[in-house]
Amino acid sequence: MTPDQVDAALELAGENLESVGFFGGEPLLASNKKILEYIISKTKGKTFSITTNGYHLEEFFEILSPLKFSEILVTLDGGEDTHNSRRFLVGGKPTYSKILKGIEKCLSNGMPICIRMNLESSNLEEGQLLQQELMNRFQKHGGLVSFEMGTIFGIPEEDKVNILTQLYKTDAICSPEEKRKRNSMVGRFNPIINSMTIGTKLRPTYSFCSAHISSFIVDPYGMIYACLPSVGKPTLSIGTYYPNIEFKEKSIYTRNIETISECRECVYSLLCGGGCPLGVMRCEDDIMKPECFSIKNQVHNILPRFYNINEDAKNKNKETKNQNQPAKACSL
Repeated sequence: MTPDQVDAALELAGENLESVGFFGGEPLLASNKKILEYIISKTKGKTFSITTNGYHLEEFFEILSPLKFSEILVTLDGGEDTHNSRRFLVGGKPTYSKILKGIEKCLSNGMPICIRMNLESSNLEEGQLLQQELMNRFQKHGGLVSFEMGTIFGIPEEDKVNILTQLYKTDAICSPEEKRKRNSMVGRFNPIINSMTIGTKLRPTYSFCSAHISSFIVDPYGMIYACLPSVGKPTLSIGTYYPNIEFKEKSIYTRNIETISECRECVYSLLCGGGCPLGVMRCEDDIMKPECFSIKNQVHNILPRFYNINEDAKNKNKETKNQNQPAKACSL
């Protein structure tokens, strides 16, 4: 990315710019240092976020430490052996211990870290054990540590639901705030599930997610996207910012329950906002089609499971109180 492109992107954002996020590829590379410094110099006083593999956190610490961060998202693919078998340098050199040192340094200087784990059936237990190990290791840093425990793309839907159910079952006794800290994926369901699990107000959903109304993501090729998973897929771009600012007539940015004709008569529409457009584009050419599977799966499959987990947790708490024993603690 060039300084001219940065200037064009900032012009696109205008005075309403509140936060700046760095994403890749890998943003924290030596080759990106100058352009990162340029962006930071142009966005003083804003809130920042980074999605990174974490390997170069220490090398970039002097640049990053003065900034205000909403989060630094670092991916660990399991415990040390598992992570090093999947994420290693050219030549096979391990990365896990260096990443942990970078995380520790950031936390020690008040910088919030969210640890992302990509889970499937084979590493679910390992991921949960690692989460507990890291909570213990970073306990002194309190609220600066959070987790994003999600499933990898492409696994069977039943496996995905089972993993999400097991993760939620583990955290069911926690308060809504603790649930979000232990897994930020909680809260990314439909409004009914979010209301039940983390206490959010039940509001109608006009469009699927915040990407439809408040997010611009720019790439080095002049394209604008609305969400991170769509980056690099030109059919999902919402327009261009360089050399000229132009927006598509039909895109994620204009997609909602009014512009999707099927949603106007659908009983689920105010719960799903038309569904995720990425799911639509896997099998359709028209982004203005609804993605219906996810909302039906959540309402008829995930919701009953989560509800039963909540009821079991309430009953166990009642039994514990009746026996005059302290309730099980939930902590980060």
